[in-house]
Amino acid sequence: MGTITFTGTVSPWLFNGSNYFLGTLIDTNNFFGGGILTNDPFTTTWISDATNPTVFTAFTSATLTINGISVEFASPAALNENLVLNQSSVEPGVTISLFPHISLNSFIYSNHPIFPNDLSNFSYTFNPLTDNLSFPHQLGGAFHLNGLNGYLAVQTVSFQGYAIPVVVVPAPIAGTGPIALILLMTLAFLARKHQIRYSR
Repeated sequence: MGTITFTGTVSPWLFNGSNYFLGTLIDTNNFFGGGILTNDPFTTTWISDATNPTVFTAFTSATLTINGISVEFASPAALNENLVLNQSSVEPGVTISLFPHISLNSFIYSNHPIFPNDLSNFSYTFNPLTDNLSFPHQLGGAFHLNGLNGYLAVQTVSFQGYAIPVVVVPAPIAGTGPIALILLMTLAFLARKHQIRYSR
């Protein structure tokens, strides 16, 4: 079992379907106690029963906490659950339904390796110089809850219980792949045949 925890604040950035704009997120349905949520601290907690985060199956728990009030997003009937996890990025996410839209994700993507191979009991602080640079306003997640659509400014991420090393997948090397492998095997066979012929 493993736990991934993000902390940060609810972002002042909102989205109108076309553009991001600075605004005020108001909890009119009292999901998190009502009132203005902008700049309030949040925590997202993701728990999986997978022993290896690189062979991910499902979350047993996905929780967003704001103002001390928690909302559970994990569901046996979830439409989609995913986990991106490698040495330079981590992104758990879950979609419960599209109509109404109920989903949650939080993430950090870096332009260089920031996480060690063994993620057990590891923590990391968001670096604005290197992290989430390809995302609008360096946002680090979002939540959609029956019309309450907010975005997250991530500050920290921590891991507990993931003791199995993360599999590091290197970038493709030129000249690799099935065709190159067959070619190399053919050349090796011909070279061996040539050597045998001239050693007699």
